[in-house]
Amino acid sequence: MKKVTIFLFALFLTLQISYAQNEKDPGTSIKAGLGTTFLKPANYLASNTFHLRLEQRLFRPVSLSVDGFRINGEQIKNDGNEHHSKGWQADAGLNIALFSNSSNALKIGGGAAWQTMENRFTTSIERDSNNQIINKEFDETSSENFGWTASIEYEVYVAKYIILGTRFSYKKFDNDDENYFFGLNAGFRF
Repeated sequence: MKKVTIFLFALFLTLQISYAQNEKDPGTSIKAGLGTTFLKPANYLASNTFHLRLEQRLFRPVSLSVDGFRINGEQIKNDGNEHHSKGWQADAGLNIALFSNSSNALKIGGGAAWQTMENRFTTSIERDSNNQIINKEFDETSSENFGWTASIEYEVYVAKYIILGTRFSYKKFDNDDENYFFGLNAGFRF
């Protein structure tokens, strides 16, 4: 994974240098945001999802992007059962601007996805004679999976170099996990 990251960073730098002189609008953007991820098959929301995106325009209307996600979620049911998930995800793919002008853009995209997840969940609950929980036992699993992603993103250019946006993405992994992400972001173009 480290080699892939280094390769993509070098590719972005090369593209930035080669296209910098030819573009009137900034061709590179970096955005950070917060959002919520719906995790399946566990069927709960991880409302503390942070994401970071680096995007480089290749040519109008196509751009290359790399995303990183940090997911942290928990589900505590009324019966006392708990499920905690922590994970990292990385995506790389192409985006196509369906429309773009000096004030906003609507983009769709897709590509490859990778995730590593750690899950901690209750396996048994011990109760006293008053039905109060006195002890819980937990089990932990971890997994690393590959898959694909599709996204739609709308961004507004507040000034030439400042971006505000919203994003929805869907991810499907080879272990049949699915993620639905929705979030807001802000960033810079250069």
